[in-house]
Amino acid sequence: MSLLPAVLAHGQFGHLPPTQEKDQNFLTEERLRLAVEASGLAVWEFDLATGKPVWSRELKLLMEWPEVLPVMDEVFWNIVHPEDRDIVVAAYDAMLGGDAQGYHLEYRYVLPLSGRTLWVAEWARLVRDSDGLPIRVVGAVKDVSKRIEAEERLRLAAEHDALTGLYNRAAFKERLRQACDAGHEYSLVLVDLDDFKQVNDTLGHDAGDQLLLAVAKRFRAACPDSTMARLGGDEFALLLEAGGDPDEVAGHLMNSLDSSLEIKSNRFAVHCSIGTASSSVAGKSPESLLRAADLALYAAKGAGRSRAAAFAPEMLARVERRSAVIATFREAVALEQVEPHYQPKVDLRSGDVVGFEALARWVHPDRGTLTPQAFGDAFSDATSMLALGRAVCRRAATDMRSWLDAGLRFGRVAINISPQGFAVPGIAEIFVAHFAEQGVGPELLEVEITENVLVEGHACQAAEVLRRFKEAGVQIALDDFGTGYASLIHLKRFPIDAIKIDRSFIADMERDRSDSAIVAGVIAMAHSVGLSVIAEGVETDRQAAILREAGCDHAQGFLFGAPMPTVAIPGFRSNRPLDRASSRGHEPRLPSGNR
Repeated sequence: MSLLPAVLAHGQFGHLPPTQEKDQNFLTEERLRLAVEASGLAVWEFDLATGKPVWSRELKLLMEWPEVLPVMDEVFWNIVHPEDRDIVVAAYDAMLGGDAQGYHLEYRYVLPLSGRTLWVAEWARLVRDSDGLPIRVVGAVKDVSKRIEAEERLRLAAEHDALTGLYNRAAFKERLRQACDAGHEYSLVLVDLDDFKQVNDTLGHDAGDQLLLAVAKRFRAACPDSTMARLGGDEFALLLEAGGDPDEVAGHLMNSLDSSLEIKSNRFAVHCSIGTASSSVAGKSPESLLRAADLALYAAKGAGRSRAAAFAPEMLARVERRSAVIATFREAVALEQVEPHYQPKVDLRSGDVVGFEALARWVHPDRGTLTPQAFGDAFSDATSMLALGRAVCRRAATDMRSWLDAGLRFGRVAINISPQGFAVPGIAEIFVAHFAEQGVGPELLEVEITENVLVEGHACQAAEVLRRFKEAGVQIALDDFGTGYASLIHLKRFPIDAIKIDRSFIADMERDRSDSAIVAGVIAMAHSVGLSVIAEGVETDRQAAILREAGCDHAQGFLFGAPMPTVAIPGFRSNRPLDRASSRGHEPRLPSGNR
């Protein structure tokens, strides 16, 4: 049996009382009518015995019910929204079936005259006689459209990014979770704009916001059927249901940025990097899919940006290995298992030892002494690099103090400072003060830096740090010269005392005349601007001779000595400087500043 709304009109609460009680009941009913009107309720009644519904005037007005029309079941159902009819019928049948004494629903009317959709709240209750038999249903209806609309606006604001109108991170993750719970196959596409920071730095954050909005519009136009979100900053995400091809979508997104965007009368060529992952490969949980797509995005950026990469299981294995190495290495630093070994630098003319370079070594309790090849993954971790820098400086200061106490002449000791170290406030003063505590003066120190310190958007900060080192009396050497970017500019802009020619040029000098010519040119150029030159990775007498003929000042490599622990330094210094080291193995190529 379906629900037929009816009026609880004046005089319809039941049989009229005896004549002597009419006046009193009239006042009671009038008060009730006024209270109902004040509450905004429209009331109705349905007599179960006669099947007769009665509607109040307020309910007819609410429903735009023409006065000339009778109250008919089939007409009423044209007013209830088609999608809501089943829940209304189910609630009414449950009440009449004894499963409930009443119900409270919120559903929609489609008004017959204006065509508007109206949200209403309806309360209904079953009335029984003295024998407990149901005799009528009474109810009330209230227009709650404004509340529903306000709640919808709040929901939209809570779920959508205020700038682009796309889903925000929280809402997108919830939709990702719903897709996961449904058990279907799905794919995730993560997009990151390349070099977006340049727009903010050049034109300000307002321009950056305009660019993000323009990109979001292009993405929506390129993939209109995808669930799309702005996860934050310049990162976007798309969720593809079963059948969606992530590679095809990635192509559409990249193509949508083929033409430049005009922002504040400036045109910008915008590119993006994309990582994709499918649940069939990455796993069924939202967390695993997000992690997989993020790894793929990282791989796309690492491969040169402006490209797409799909997740492969070996990406996760690689990251897990990296995490394990970082965790183990941090523990090794805390246990003081990491210490500097010292490789000599010699004067190519006199053969004298002019200094040493402190190189990190992990003295593993089971695996022996490990070079940075074994813990190279830690070089990308800022926390590990800062801890390593502190450990090497602490131990080097102690070692140098012991050499001074023993009367050993060792020249300058070079310490590598990582890019992360340059971000430490007051690093130059901290560095010099640390050695001063051991009575080691700045004239015995040299810092080695790589070009990535100078070109990664922190050139002004790097210049100030280097200036402070220079003023303190510490020499500065530019490592891996010739392998980075715009090296000649660096020689002009920064207070550098020496350059180190990378071992990749030294290794083939004997066989490749072009390498010899490059090395000779670099040496001549450095001398012309007053810099000294150090050659790395010298392993043969012939290499040393070529360098000597080209005018190279200093050299280091296995020809003159392998990196050695501090206990070996006194014995090494007691021999002739050019005595060959017993080991002639190749010192492995290491990440910047940490060989």
